[in-house]
Order: sequence, then C-alpha cells, then structure tokens
Amino acid sequence: MLKKSEVTSARETITKSNTVKHYSSAHFANVYATDNDSNSREDISLIVPSSASQLDRYIKLRDYKTNKKMTLSNNGAIVSQKLAKLQNVNVGDTFTIKEADGTSHKIRVAGITKMYAGHSIYMSKAYYNQVYDTKVTANAYLVTLKHATDKSVNAFAAKFNRTSAAVQTVQSKETKKTITNILSNLNNLILVLVLSASLLSLVVLYTLTNINVSERVRELSTLKVLGFYPKEVLMYIYRETNILTGAGIIVGIGVGYAFHAYIMALLPPATAMVAPGLTWINIIISVGLTIVFSLIVMFMMNRKIQSVDMLEALKSVD
Repeated sequence: MLKKSEVTSARETITKSNTVKHYSSAHFANVYATDNDSNSREDISLIVPSSASQLDRYIKLRDYKTNKKMTLSNNGAIVSQKLAKLQNVNVGDTFTIKEADGTSHKIRVAGITKMYAGHSIYMSKAYYNQVYDTKVTANAYLVTLKHATDKSVNAFAAKFNRTSAAVQTVQSKETKKTITNILSNLNNLILVLVLSASLLSLVVLYTLTNINVSERVRELSTLKVLGFYPKEVLMYIYRETNILTGAGIIVGIGVGYAFHAYIMALLPPATAMVAPGLTWINIIISVGLTIVFSLIVMFMMNRKIQSVDMLEALKSVD
C-alpha cells in the first residue's frame, strides 16, 4: 500500500516541474479484448480524462472518415480505428473488454478515431461510471512538456519513474518511433516490388515490340522502299505500342490502387496501421516510369528498324 507522502511526491514531480507546459489528471488502465473467431488478444489502453475539454491538448481524436474533431460522449466510448477493425465493429455496435483478472465489461462504440499505433479506448467519466458501476478515480497524468526533445522527455520520464508511486510512463515519441520503424521496413519491401515491376514492364515492352517488328519485317521494308520517312516507319509499329501502353497505364492505376490497399492492410502488425490510399505523386511516378521505359524501348527498336536489310527482307519467302 502506497503512503500518502509517496503519492504526493509523484504528483509534485509533475505539478511543480518547470519543464511541464500542461498537465491534466486522468484514469489509465490496461485492458484487453479477444476475437471470437480466433485466439488473438488485443492489449488496450483505457483512458478516462478528468477534464474532457482539455483532452485535445494531449491526444487529438479525429474521425477516421471525416477527420473532424471528436468529443467524448456519455453514451459510448471512442475506440481506435485498428481496434474497431479487428473487433469488426462500427459506430453503434458493442463489444467486450476484459480486465487483467478476467472481469468483462460490454461497451458501446460512440465513435472511431484515427490511431496509427496501439489500441486505445477513450471514455468520459459519466460513461465509465455507467460501464464499471463505480466512480472513476484518477491514477495518472497527461503531460505536455515545454520542450519535447528526446533528451528532455527521457530526463523527465526518468525523474518521474524514480518516485515510489510511479508505475510507468508512456511516451508519444516512442509510439512515433514504432510507426517509423514499421514504415521503414515496409518501404524496403515496396522498393523491391517497384523495382521488380519496373524491370518486368521493361522486359514485356521490349519483348512484345521486338516480336512485332520481327514478324513484320517485310511490311517495314516495303514502306521504306515506297519512300516513307524513318519516323513514319517507326510510328507504323510504335503507334500500336503507344495505345497498349496507355491502356496498361489506365488499368494499372486501378489495379495498383487495390493491390496497394491490400498490401497496406495485410503487412502491418495487429497493433499498428498505415494511412490508406495513394497520392498524386505516387501515380505520377508510376506513369512517368512507364513512359520512360516505353521511350527506351522505342529508341532501341528504332535502331533495329533502320538497320533492316530491305532487299533481303523482300526476297525472303514467308
């Protein structure tokens, strides 16, 4: 049992610190939820701020669809997006959370917020009292430092953890580092996929165009004999390739968008997620690379077409 002086010492480490910009008391608890379809277990951070109006200073809750600011409701809890997906619940649905001793509580989803790392549930004091049938008590502090550098954050966390009443500190910077590491690993995988797809597109374009030219040598020789300019002879073949390349770009954007969404949903671990969707930069780079490869192949085929022996080609028998 903690002494009152120990609790006071931990509290004063925050309330009387000259490095703290804002602080607000809250109730923090570790709970978990299980999936009925599997044996998976999601560890969840349950946060009940003493002042709901000040929560946005520390944790920004934004609707996962509209990106609008969310406020705590007395008729339900706000849950993180990945947790809602794993529990297969939408706004208005209910699911069960459990405490460490196995005690279960059913909560209603009042809103779903964007959250890219970890699983979290946010409740108002009134809704917590309703779910747990007991009055909520503050056992933690939400803190914002004046200078949130790695050095200052680690120093403050170390000082707080040295107090007897301290249990743990949860740093938002550590969460960011977790996401950054995950994305770095995904970037390596995506880079391999992009390079493989680029080489494949180059090989396919070259092979198809080369076959087209080889099969129509007599036609090309006839055009050259009839006096067509080199550019006209080249475009006689490459006009078809341009049309196919354009069609491939249009189809590829649609298929690529779906494939990207699938990969981004499949690869991240259960405790993290990445922002879905593509940007215009992604599309421009993909289209640009395809056009560049097409031009490279056109340059290579132009040299082959211009080097065709017209007499030998016309004398040959099909």
